[in-house]
Amino acid sequence: MTILSSPSRRLSTHRPPARYFDIADVVVCSEFPFRDLPEAREREARGDRATISVARTARLSPHGDLVRELGDEAHCWRTWESGDGYYWSVVGVGDFLVDLSGTRVQFAPHPSAHQGDVEQVLLGPILGAALQLMGIPLLHAGAIVVDGAAVAVTAPSGWGKSTLVAHMARLGYPILSDDTLPVRVAVDGGVTVQSYVPRMKLYDDSLESLGDDPARHETQLTWIEKRRVPLDRATVAPPSERYPLGAVYQMRPARPGTPLSFSASSPAAATLALAASMYMPDLFTGARGASRFRAAAAIARAGLYREVRYERSFENLPDVARAIIEDARSR
Repeated sequence: MTILSSPSRRLSTHRPPARYFDIADVVVCSEFPFRDLPEAREREARGDRATISVARTARLSPHGDLVRELGDEAHCWRTWESGDGYYWSVVGVGDFLVDLSGTRVQFAPHPSAHQGDVEQVLLGPILGAALQLMGIPLLHAGAIVVDGAAVAVTAPSGWGKSTLVAHMARLGYPILSDDTLPVRVAVDGGVTVQSYVPRMKLYDDSLESLGDDPARHETQLTWIEKRRVPLDRATVAPPSERYPLGAVYQMRPARPGTPLSFSASSPAAATLALAASMYMPDLFTGARGASRFRAAAAIARAGLYREVRYERSFENLPDVARAIIEDARSR
């Protein structure tokens, strides 16, 4: 796995011309200079592909029903649902708005905001919300490509998905995602997935377990010890390719001494587990959450959901990675 690095800096007050980027087969026409998104070709940007516009504005006024509040007072994230769409306000970073169609994003950065902080918020909840409002569900999962099919691992934040994917990449398997996976369901029920953002986000201890120096990489957010780790093209799966989903593994850490094991679940249980494993499942309910339930049900009906129980430790992750790949190949 080849790792690159670049420094963070404060976001310029200059408003650059819009550039075109590619994310999950959607063109992003953006006034923010994304570093981690591949640029879209001009002919693709002017074609008939779905487009999200990302525009900088001087001021936004978040309002509506407060539906989410995370973090402490110094670094609080708040989300409101309103008739205009979904607003986010992140202390020290700025205010953001995604309209209800998912096709229009606005951001008003804080005067002293760091570029990396604004980028992380845009690439995380903001574009994640936009895609899901456009009807593209996102599985909160890391994934690699094995024998032409996607093998995904899902777990709550901080449980080691990215570190496990990094170990899989070391075995020579292209990375699709470290924690967010766009899912599409065909009319015949077939499920395909594709690359999201070609980077990884790893805590210092994870990088050290992989033999890397955390100081080489900027933090994902200036106040969190999780590092932004860009990846070169040789390490990631082509962003334009869609891959059939081969399996989804739900990570279930067990007590020390528990042997590694795999198990299946009933379609109903698998559907509920997968729906809960979608990105920001608490934010989109009712009709706006319908696409994630359809995706969860399709994955469950196809028998692609598996649970893996293992003793959680850095030392065990290489063996867990190899076992998941062997299990996926045997199916």
